Amino acid sequence: MSEAATAGPALFRVGDGKLWKMDVATGGDVWTSPVGFRSRVHDIGDGRLLVSEFASSGGYQILNAANGRQLAEVSRTMINVTQGLVLAQSDAEDLQGLDPATGNVRWTVPRAASALGFYASDDVLCFTVNESGTTQPVLRGVDRQTGALRWSYRQPKNSRLLIPLQSSDLVSTRVVWGYENLAHLAVIEKRRLTLHCADITAGKRLWATPLLEVATEEAEAAIEVLRVDTVSTLSVATIRDRRINPDNSGLIAVAQGSVRWRRPLLNPSVAVTPDGRLFAATYDSVLHELDPATGVTLWSTPTPGAADLFTAANTIVAKIEWSLTGYRLTTK
Repeated sequence: MSEAATAGPALFRVGDGKLWKMDVATGGDVWTSPVGFRSRVHDIGDGRLLVSEFASSGGYQILNAANGRQLAEVSRTMINVTQGLVLAQSDAEDLQGLDPATGNVRWTVPRAASALGFYASDDVLCFTVNESGTTQPVLRGVDRQTGALRWSYRQPKNSRLLIPLQSSDLVSTRVVWGYENLAHLAVIEKRRLTLHCADITAGKRLWATPLLEVATEEAEAAIEVLRVDTVSTLSVATIRDRRINPDNSGLIAVAQGSVRWRRPLLNPSVAVTPDGRLFAATYDSVLHELDPATGVTLWSTPTPGAADLFTAANTIVAKIEWSLTGYRLTTK
């Protein structure tokens, strides 16, 4: 059994104690390297991969992305990797930024080990913490290089973060989604699922837009925001409902705080190419390319099952159970 992952433009699969780099054009293997059981792979720049143990149960290793050779092995347990930053927590419940190659501590943010949902721009790392003794989320921004506090602001009173349903693995948990200097997070407030957008350079909320009514505790427990993608001027939220309810799942596009379109799709998985093409694979086994401006299907094709989507080079990769299928994209 293996899991697929992308790291930059490359495609990998991990399983049974091995990491394979795949040739995106053919699906063949480029190299194989031994790794820990159910490891995860992250692109940390400069031609390097960070391979972490599942659920942060062990250390990590740094590999050469070109040939899979080990460059370093670090016994330090980490909690997250985001845009090349490696994060850990201290025994004193502090958040720490590590040197990826050595595991040495570069900076410390006191009493922030409960932080969740990391995103880093070129100069700011932002994350959420709960207000002491409450579920009220606070979004903080710290200097990426030093950990010094840049800004902090509270989300609305009586609101709470919408935590992904599969959130036991903190390394892969996402509650903040970013692009350049923008960060998005989803919160439940006044029985509504609301998407917030912030400028993380200035530490300023730009807009907050209700997406769905969440009338019952059952509905609130079933709904998750899988991801938020920035496509041109749109923020596109992918929403799933574990009750397989088409009324509460699909894509919702927001521009400058206003909903531009809604596209009901059954528990979709979404991928966006570097040139802004938008794809969705649905639970009822259909792959769509959508018009980002309207959400209308440009074309669709059946898939052998419900798929998780990845982009690698000029290919859409669909993971269906334990198999991978590549769809080569033609130039528009």
